[in-house]
Amino acid sequence: MFLVSASWALAQEGHDVDIQVISVSATGRGTSPQFDSRIPRGLRTQLERSNLAYSRYDLLANSRQPAAFGREVTFPLPDGEGLAIRASAPQPPASLLRLDARILDRDQRAILTSQLRVRYDATFLLHRPKGDAALILGVSAHQPK
Repeated sequence: MFLVSASWALAQEGHDVDIQVISVSATGRGTSPQFDSRIPRGLRTQLERSNLAYSRYDLLANSRQPAAFGREVTFPLPDGEGLAIRASAPQPPASLLRLDARILDRDQRAILTSQLRVRYDATFLLHRPKGDAALILGVSAHQPK
């Protein structure tokens, strides 16, 4: 409930950036992977070019939230985990944003952290292995519409 309320309030007040997270389940091992047709084309291309060798990729969620620079937004993940992302204002070159991403366990402890400088509309992958499977997150930042 809090996430919905916080997102709604940001949308009403204006926001600096939209954060998109596409969650994909990757399972099995193989050289000829099968892709859920709902996975966006750009993300599918990235997965095909990666050195990940899973045999099946299934879309779990495709979410987008408004965010203010310097404030963290959190996306729910399977198994009670979460993805917290904080965007910082662009630094020269102006088209690059800093994104601080943390995958959180059920107790809100960081189990994976990543700090990146990314271009608007470019997707980066976060890979969270889970035994023989994985959770793959395609994360991107977009200018507000």
